[in-house]
Amino acid sequence: MAQYVLYLLIIGLTMEYGIVISTGVQTHNALLDGYSVVPLHWSGAIEKDDEILSFNGTIQEIEAKIQESNPGFSWKMSFEQRAGNREVSNIQDRDQNGNIVCDVGSDGRASTLSIGVGSMALKYAAGTCGIGPGPRVCTQISCAYDGGIWLCNDNAWGIDLSCNDIAAYVDNIIDQCGTDQGHGDVQGQEFDTENYNVIVGHAVCT
Repeated sequence: MAQYVLYLLIIGLTMEYGIVISTGVQTHNALLDGYSVVPLHWSGAIEKDDEILSFNGTIQEIEAKIQESNPGFSWKMSFEQRAGNREVSNIQDRDQNGNIVCDVGSDGRASTLSIGVGSMALKYAAGTCGIGPGPRVCTQISCAYDGGIWLCNDNAWGIDLSCNDIAAYVDNIIDQCGTDQGHGDVQGQEFDTENYNVIVGHAVCT
């Protein structure tokens, strides 16, 4: 129910005020002690039969880079085209172990709406979100309206996950750690059995 209310708020703000789903650039963001931050590596095709592209940056920064050569591009537009061509896979149920810890990661709580904007961008995005070898290495996936989403890797090798799948962890954290049924704020971390985790919380976005 909280997720449903949150998405209605996001869609309503987008339609009424023209808020862009993917906005914000990372400036400085604190994570857990002992974690280092490396760039996100994105790889994928934005339309069916397109060449594979690769960029570094948050999902919002990558969208902006694609727009430099394709001004009309947006993750939402790409999603709708892929859905029309039946190229969109359902978000997979990952082998999550249900280990969610609230009020950790980043440097504080973020508005649930800002984290929901990042989750929606990940659901629209094509391709994979990758991070290099760990352990205790993180990459910032999204930064929007001072809400950050990070992927952290504790494996000795790099990992590449569907960007869509990462949104499921974000939604889990919102459900368990968010306040006021999606209208308040949220901060937390969810661990996966494959030795990586997702963190959401306050970030500084411009």
